[in-house]
Amino acid sequence: MKHKNKSPFNEGHSKLQKIEVKENMFKIKEIFSKILNKNDDSNKNQYTLPLREDGKKQFPILSPLKGEILELSKVSDQTFSTGCMGQGIAIIPDEGKLFSPVKGKVVSIFPTKHAFCIQCDDGMELLIHIGIDTVMLNGKGFKSLVSNGDSIEVGTPLLEFDLNLIKNSGYETTTLIIITNSSMYSEIIENKEKNIDVSNLLLTIVE
Repeated sequence: MKHKNKSPFNEGHSKLQKIEVKENMFKIKEIFSKILNKNDDSNKNQYTLPLREDGKKQFPILSPLKGEILELSKVSDQTFSTGCMGQGIAIIPDEGKLFSPVKGKVVSIFPTKHAFCIQCDDGMELLIHIGIDTVMLNGKGFKSLVSNGDSIEVGTPLLEFDLNLIKNSGYETTTLIIITNSSMYSEIIENKEKNIDVSNLLLTIVE
């Protein structure tokens, strides 16, 4: 996503930029469709779940953060809470460290470093978005630890971010974990616990 305005804190330009950002968020699925043309079935997620009684496969998404679990419908940004970007879940992080929840490949890191697109080895397409409207920080407080095209394992460190800076700048730290191709799956089961630690089971995806 490109942001031509390099001074996003000017009030007038900030409003215009936020509108542009909201519109561009709907192009994430197009990014996936253009970048992801091949799925390698030879490398499956090393964290597997047993077949269900009905014979359907289950795929796990582990938690990329330590924090409080929040239902997607309760997120303050309607771009995500309505499910138009795909089904998923949110976490209010306790720490400013993000780890990979799956095995796969980093296909897109936003220039502002607040969001990642990941292609999982088992076919899922993930968007991880740190904070609400944090694109307005223009990358301040975010340190990417991987690059576009990197292969990643479960638990690979992806990002460090400054929770206090985000909060003190007036933004929520709520982090979204979205399956952008969720329509391909029959069910997405959320962890119903209140709190979660890194690498605990967050979502179960049913084929």
